Amino acid sequence: MEQNKLHVAIISSPGMGHLVPTLTLGHRLATHHHLEVTILAVMTETSPAETRILTTLNDSNHINLVKIPLPDISNLLHHDDAVVTQLAVMMREARSVYLHVLDKEVNGQYVDQTEPLRIPGCEPVRSQDVPDPMLDRFNRQYYEYLQMGINFATLSQGILINTWGDLDRTTLDALKYNKNLQSIVKVPVYDIGPLTRAVDLVDSNENRVIKWLDMQPVESVIFVSFGSGGTLSASQIIELAWGLELSQQKFVWVIRPPIGSLNDGTSLLQGPVQMHRQASFLKDHGQDN
Repeated sequence: MEQNKLHVAIISSPGMGHLVPTLTLGHRLATHHHLEVTILAVMTETSPAETRILTTLNDSNHINLVKIPLPDISNLLHHDDAVVTQLAVMMREARSVYLHVLDKEVNGQYVDQTEPLRIPGCEPVRSQDVPDPMLDRFNRQYYEYLQMGINFATLSQGILINTWGDLDRTTLDALKYNKNLQSIVKVPVYDIGPLTRAVDLVDSNENRVIKWLDMQPVESVIFVSFGSGGTLSASQIIELAWGLELSQQKFVWVIRPPIGSLNDGTSLLQGPVQMHRQASFLKDHGQDN
């Protein structure tokens, strides 16, 4: 390595939704800014997509890859800890930088509040819509979630966000200029998105969906996706399908195989979808995000 070359290390949380933008960022830093880049990828059970993308990375001369197995955190967890608690203990990263302000301002349980929670740069949050870790302030996962926000706001020297101004202007302005948030987030905030996987339009299915979207009126299509970790059961898929059918709205649904099944999930939708002609599907076998 050249002595005068800045070396950047980036830690990627488990899951394709974290891995893809992290690798994209690393590649851009290496190729456009000529930095030495090492990706520390915390691995779970590797999916075919992760295998492909990591193989491609190993063939590249731009990035160094270090695979990190999941740490043994069994001595830090209780047997009934929720998944959120497990991830919080494992990664210690955060999204909720404002939570420790709410923790001081709100008395009692969040779900019992009669007025929406107000967070700078965000729409008011109804008490019934708070994330799972905030449902019970006496549960251990709430403490972990709270600690993530405190660490995220106080231990960093800068924050990179995978978004851009035209998409999240109100939130970005709040993070950068709102006095209340500036008292918490005291480091520079940079919007560096979108960091996404390039779409291969050679794929006939993806190409068909893009062409169909181009023919629809602006803001007329619902996008349904639960991410790489959002796997539904067969009954949940059917229930969601009927909800979409009854909404009578056009939609694009990224559908994954139901829990415990090798079926791609679309065969479950014959009833609702036969009646709903304004729909499009992308089959996701846990391979891409």
